[in-house]
Amino acid sequence: MSEDSDNYDMDAASFEGSDIVEDYQSSNPSEAFSDEDVDIDDNDAFNPSEALKPKKSKFDVDYKIYGIDDIINNQQSETDQVCNIFGLQPQDAIILLRHFGWNKEKLIERYSEDPDRILKQVGLAPGTSAAAQSDSRANPSRLKRVKGFTCEICFSGSEDASIQTLALSCGHRFCSDCWKMHCEEKINGQGESRKIECMQSDCQLTCATKTVMSEQIIGQIVSEDVFRRYQNLANKTYVEDNRRGLRFCPGPDCENVIECQVRGSDLESYIPIVLCKCGQVSCFGCSFNGDHRPALCGVTNLWVKKCEDDSETANWISANTKECPRVSILPRRYRTIVANVTAVVPLND
Repeated sequence: MSEDSDNYDMDAASFEGSDIVEDYQSSNPSEAFSDEDVDIDDNDAFNPSEALKPKKSKFDVDYKIYGIDDIINNQQSETDQVCNIFGLQPQDAIILLRHFGWNKEKLIERYSEDPDRILKQVGLAPGTSAAAQSDSRANPSRLKRVKGFTCEICFSGSEDASIQTLALSCGHRFCSDCWKMHCEEKINGQGESRKIECMQSDCQLTCATKTVMSEQIIGQIVSEDVFRRYQNLANKTYVEDNRRGLRFCPGPDCENVIECQVRGSDLESYIPIVLCKCGQVSCFGCSFNGDHRPALCGVTNLWVKKCEDDSETANWISANTKECPRVSILPRRYRTIVANVTAVVPLND
């Protein structure tokens, strides 16, 4: 072995504590540690199944699917929470939640600041807590047979006979038949479920708000079929008004609701394609009925609009024009379309 080799053949023990090691450790503090400084957790050990799991694509989004029973339970749970916090009747808590788009946090904040103002704003009389409602004198919203009552709408009734009547918290009382017709027209005719208001034209708890009928009162005067439709409409408005990112599945005869937390700005880089339990594939971002990947939602919307415009143009041409009978014998450059049977429009090659 040469002399140069002997100079480099140094024992590790003699190298420890030298100036070279100290200089290296001082210039590289992150690498200056011993085996005792490393804390190895058994949970951090290499997991082959995790390594083989495919990475999440930008096309994959997290979403949940709810049945109609889940939607009803969610409404009941949020209603119970508001009732427990403020001591309200369930029917009044539902009206408040619907007014605030089922934004429970916003309702709690606004109601805590000024309860009476919020109650009047949504069409409820002040003092609608559970304690106040337990007093029958403070609760005129009930069915009642009144002798000698004359309904101001249908003018039915007589001085000797008694008829079934109903009054809301505002005190306006009409016969039950008129209330029933009023609710059926709102539900079946107009598809209303958010706010069915008092029939009195000048009923205004505040300067511009009428008293709102509760779900409990509606269920007492309408038939089962009408009330079932009312509940279906109420579930629909819960999904439409909810700010949690809920949407009905577009599949035929499917009542499932899909929840996907995707924002408008996310649609520039993500394509939220969802698959319902019924097998329906749709885009949660642009409501496209199908899978339009890899095209973004904005591009898909432009394409759909172009197809609709082309279809309208084709329909107009089919309805207002007909082919020239001499097209088959003329050269291609002279082929024409006869518009309105009289006008001849030459086509460009």
